[in-house]
Amino acid sequence: MLFSNQIRKDFQVGTWNKGQTLFRDNRVKQVRLKKELFTSEIADEESIRTSILAERGTIRTSSCSCSAHGAYEKHCRHVAALAFWIIAKGSLLRAGIEDSEEGAATDPNATKRSKAAAAEINVPKVVPAEGVAYVRA
Repeated sequence: MLFSNQIRKDFQVGTWNKGQTLFRDNRVKQVRLKKELFTSEIADEESIRTSILAERGTIRTSSCSCSAHGAYEKHCRHVAALAFWIIAKGSLLRAGIEDSEEGAATDPNATKRSKAAAAEINVPKVVPAEGVAYVRA
């Protein structure tokens, strides 16, 4: 998890604002989480691969396939966009709630596994219940 008040100082104002624009335009796609490493693709002029290693609410390291990363400042606008995504939606990814509409990369085998797990547990699809009447006094 990242905290905006801790990571904002790592970015220049222009870079921070450009990253926010990329995030608001839903350009952050295919976000994946493995322990504390977030990876994604940012749809800019071309598809950009970006990753952030988070530690204690801050960015420990970052990488990006764009030419501006590390050239002008520590991070680039694509890292800022991914950071915005993590701040806004990272808790969903950590909870295992993956939604491709929100930019998370979905696992095509996840639905197969969940159906198989439900079949093993023998969860009934319909639970019979009696009607309940409420009497007002």
